[in-house]
Order: sequence, then structure tokens, then C-alpha cells
Amino acid sequence: MRELIISVFAMNLFISLSAQEFSTKIYFKDAVNHKDSITVGYSSIATAVLNPALGEVNLLDSQIDTTFFSGLSDAIADANIDKYKKANYRTKTKYTTYIKPYHQQFLSIDVICNNFPITISWNKQLFQDTARSKSFITASYPGIIYDVGEQPHGLCYDDSLMYYTYNLDSDYSKNYLFEVGNFYIDSIHSKPVKIWTIFIDFAGTDFNTGFSDVDVENVISYTNPCENTLNLKFSHKSRRLIELYNITGMLVYSKYQSETSEKIDVSATDSGIYLLKVQENNKSNVYKIVKK
Repeated sequence: MRELIISVFAMNLFISLSAQEFSTKIYFKDAVNHKDSITVGYSSIATAVLNPALGEVNLLDSQIDTTFFSGLSDAIADANIDKYKKANYRTKTKYTTYIKPYHQQFLSIDVICNNFPITISWNKQLFQDTARSKSFITASYPGIIYDVGEQPHGLCYDDSLMYYTYNLDSDYSKNYLFEVGNFYIDSIHSKPVKIWTIFIDFAGTDFNTGFSDVDVENVISYTNPCENTLNLKFSHKSRRLIELYNITGMLVYSKYQSETSEKIDVSATDSGIYLLKVQENNKSNVYKIVKK
């Protein structure tokens, strides 16, 4: 019986090690030096639910620190629609599915933080090969505008970034987490706890993730922040597609045009963050727009 248990353990260990095509840690630190980390990656045996063979274990309530915590879950909710969407799991380790060539589905990272800013760091050397060179991290839900998001941060270029909490008086050169996430229902203290959501995706050179080595340089100026009208000016005449999305990924404006200027009426839209996408000659760039 003892030999059987050892054999089963050895087989599970072998399956676990051989199935992890890629694995790395992502580190989190808040403004008062609380630290946490998660393990992410992709695997051919990854599933939508937890797979014990990959070390994916559901956390108990007692293992979630409501002062500072990082984890992964399947609970992605819009605060305006479903603030308290319940997660089927929260885990410290999660692998995504493997789709050839060189593209995997994104993972949703839950962060609880009371002391901003948050510093997120990783080993950028692991993302400088063809299989993962277009991998990115972003605070915007990939969803409909999967190749855009909140100006995604390429993991092969930097090894860390900082996120702040957003308000209308913020410095727009910084990165912000927005009120579009969900809440964790703390069953220990019987209270809702705000969860900030960040997304990570592993992708290679064969997949367009919305950021490239050559950016579109056709927008030379635009009003930001704007109030009733978003004014765009272009350096030259050329047929291009202009799209404006709200932060949840809903398309609120779309137009083909060829002139050197464009005025977009945003008077009827809500205040907040918007994403302006300009596509020309099979290249595109995304700009963060603030509506007062």
C-alpha cells in the first residue's frame, strides 16, 4: 500500500512538472511595504476550473488578508451591474489554456489594497522570446477590445509598474485602477471588501496584442481631459478608423474619416476614462481619454 501511494505521488508530480509549459511569479507590494505574490503560466492541461495537478488550490476565507492580498479568480464583474459576483475560486496559482500559435487566454488577478500605490513586478527576461514577447498586463478588461485595453504594458520592456487609485484630479501620466471591479464577500467579518482587478495575458509575436514596435503617429494632438467635445488633429490626410470605447469595453463612437481633424460629441456620455483607438494602414494606437 505504501509503494502504491508513493507511485501515485510520483506520477502526479511528473504530470504536474511536465504539464507546466511556462510558469512565473508576479510580485505585489503596497505603499507600506506589505508584500504578496502569485504564480501564473500556461499549460496544455489547464482548465477553466482549478486543476490540482498544476498546484491550483482554492483558498479558504481565513487565507485571504483583507488588508493586502493578491490572487486569481474567475469573478469578473462590472461595478455598475454586478458588484458582488461570487467567484467559484480564489487561488494563488493559476494556469491558462494553451492555444497555438503562441497565444493563451488572459488570467484575472484580484488585488485587495488599503494603501496605494501598488507596485507590481516580474522577471522581464522571461518575456523576451518569440513565445511571450507580446505578453502584457493591463487594468482594463480585454473583452470586446481584446487587442487594446488600457494601453497595455509589455512585460518584456519593463520589470515593474505602479498603480494608483483614480480621481478626476489625477495626474494622467500615471497608471490607475478604476471602479469597475467586484467585491469579495468577507464571511469572517461579514462585510464587502473591494477587489481591484488586473489582467495578464501571455502572447507571442504571431498575435496582435495592440502594442507594437512601430506606433501609429497620426494623432498629433487631442483635447484631454475633454468636456463636451473631443477634438482630434492629424498630421496628414489618410483614410482611418476612429473608435471610442468606455472603460468596460462598450463602443460609443465609430467613424471612418480621411481629414486632418475630427470633432467627437461626448456631451451625452458619462464622466470617466475612455479609450480612443485610431487605426490606419493596418496599424493602430490607443489613447487614454478623460471625460470631465
